[in-house]
Amino acid sequence: MFLIFYCVSYFANIERSKAIFYNPSGLGINSGYEIYFSRKINEDSLWEIGISLNNLGIGYEKKNSVNSYLFGIGLPVSKNLFLGYRYKFIEKFNDTNHLASLTFRPTNFLSFSLNYDFDKNFNFGIGLRPISEKINFYFDYYKNSQYILGSEIEIFNGFLLKGEIRKEKNINLNFGLSFSLPNFKISSKYGKKNKEIELFLSKERYPTIFKKSKKLIEIVFSGNYDEDYYEQSLFFKKREPKFYLLIKNLEEILRREDVYGVFIRLKNYYLSPTQYEELREIFLEMKNKGKKIIFYADYYKSLIEYQFVSLADYLILNKGGEVVIPGILLKRYYIKRLLEKLGAEVEDLAIGKYKSARELFTREKMSEEDKEQLNEILDIIYSKVKENIKEARIKERDLDSLINYYGYFNEELAKEFDFIDTVLYPKEIDEFLKKYTSVKKVKMERYLKEKEIERSWLKKKKRIALVIAEGTIVDGKSGYDPTPLIGGKYIGSETMEDIFKRLEKDKSIKAVIFRINSGGGSASASEIIANAVKKCNEKKPVIVSMGNVAASGGYYIASLSKKILANYSTITGSIGIFSIKFVAKNLYEDKLGITFDYLKRGEMADAQTEFRHYTEREREIFMKQLEWWYDKFISRVSEGRNLNKKYVDSIGQGRVWIGYKAKELGLVDEIGSLRKAIEIAKEEAKIKKDEEVEIVLYPKEERRFLFSFPKVNIFLLLKERFLYLMPENIIIE
Repeated sequence: MFLIFYCVSYFANIERSKAIFYNPSGLGINSGYEIYFSRKINEDSLWEIGISLNNLGIGYEKKNSVNSYLFGIGLPVSKNLFLGYRYKFIEKFNDTNHLASLTFRPTNFLSFSLNYDFDKNFNFGIGLRPISEKINFYFDYYKNSQYILGSEIEIFNGFLLKGEIRKEKNINLNFGLSFSLPNFKISSKYGKKNKEIELFLSKERYPTIFKKSKKLIEIVFSGNYDEDYYEQSLFFKKREPKFYLLIKNLEEILRREDVYGVFIRLKNYYLSPTQYEELREIFLEMKNKGKKIIFYADYYKSLIEYQFVSLADYLILNKGGEVVIPGILLKRYYIKRLLEKLGAEVEDLAIGKYKSARELFTREKMSEEDKEQLNEILDIIYSKVKENIKEARIKERDLDSLINYYGYFNEELAKEFDFIDTVLYPKEIDEFLKKYTSVKKVKMERYLKEKEIERSWLKKKKRIALVIAEGTIVDGKSGYDPTPLIGGKYIGSETMEDIFKRLEKDKSIKAVIFRINSGGGSASASEIIANAVKKCNEKKPVIVSMGNVAASGGYYIASLSKKILANYSTITGSIGIFSIKFVAKNLYEDKLGITFDYLKRGEMADAQTEFRHYTEREREIFMKQLEWWYDKFISRVSEGRNLNKKYVDSIGQGRVWIGYKAKELGLVDEIGSLRKAIEIAKEEAKIKKDEEVEIVLYPKEERRFLFSFPKVNIFLLLKERFLYLMPENIIIE
């Protein structure tokens, strides 16, 4: 027991590699990789070498001629409670010692520690920070009324002065100092009977007066950046909110002062128009903070992409590359002729002259109503894209003429018309960046792993939930169908209802952000989700952030939230409903040679089968039900957005609106990104603007080995009688 007292000071504060000797619970606090060396001289001589490997610790101790070997572990039980255990083998006496410890930090200014060895000895310590993290007081108490009382004052980052009173047999005074470099720390103490020096070497960065050297962060855009991303291989299954994680990483880069700028390498990747919009916002903020932005690509593939990259300080094209900006194309596919060739017919009922989702099955080309609404969307996007490009780069030229006359720019034309700054082979990039930036280039993944040792004892953040809903809305569980062409992601009413019920009751969650990227789906499933959102919103604010599409059922589930944010180019609205049934009699008999017969009781028992068309009476009945569901839709919107029902009907009728126009019409409250939604959620939850929050993701990220994700059968949706669904095959390039 005396050995613990002999060396330790303020063990309620001890963390990492030193903790293996005095307080193993400290191995679980700020865990990382660190080496500790200590030489202490009192009446005896003591050497210590300790190593922390995340939560594990190993140590060697030599007191006079006695060697001891130590092994320990520290585990965080919660954000403020840590437990530890240490085993010690004393070589000369072939003896062992066991030590259990506990550290509890209920606030950012108070820390308690308790040690208990298996010889039934206790000692405890208290740490106190009454003013700030830079002023520490500590008190350690041992048996026989022995104690240490002391303080540390951090004069500037990484430089501390120490003073303490030790009560052993007599009272002694000790003084010391500590000085930190980024990954090295030296600490010394001197008293009449105590002399010691400690050295620390850490992979993680210590607080220090020395600023970090500036870095250029290399970011590679590759693959899809789905809101809710599924990846399946033979042995490994992964699900993660890939776009949110990209935004989160860029936010961290934006925040850090040692970032000189970013170098973005564009490979084979996909982003939606609104994702470009949200990324453009964050890169503009980087630029305004003085961080350099450099893009490099084999070719710039579209006008919408070029709008995004045009904000760069420097644009590089691969040798032999091209800038492709012939305009913007909106296209749709139709399968009426395919159905006719197969011998299938369609029975469709709809409310809303603009409700064009059914036209996939019933037409060969766009209807005039569909052209009207899509032309407006295209005009607004095209105008905004050109405005952004002119503002960022092509100020003095006639962009319309360049788009219409050239459209496709080889490397020479692209340079001549200032679409790029230079052309380089891939092997020339690093040399160019060294000359242009004069700073070290670091990959984003590696840079973000660089960890600073947390100074706070308890960084208790308020929590905001982020619920991501991407895909087609269906009854039951959320899931994923990997089947090509007909597969995809599904938003299950049962899954979403469970999540919002849980969030409604969770007092630690102060607000909810509902991120929607959906063209709708089942009317009944949409109603279940919307009702769950409404009930949750009555307890805490639910803020909707719309992605690329939040229309029809996607708008329905948003309508009863506290506030709705859409991006400028979000496709939303589509307040309407339709019902569709396939009649496959000719397909079965003429194409496949399948005949059928059946018996029934009740005139309409076979009304929803694929064997026959509706009767006039049945069409009247189903149209009345359709009208009931449409009235429910406009009633929900009227209730949630505080709009007159007749007005909602007038801007409904199945018409899709772009986010910018939806804001004018009152369907959305603000134009803003996911980042803006987080700001508003904090404001609604009365969280200070500069206060950090913890974003809790739903559904939870999943990484599985061998097990598949829940699958949803697409044909269940085709059996739905009433659909709040917009055309899923609107493609804007």
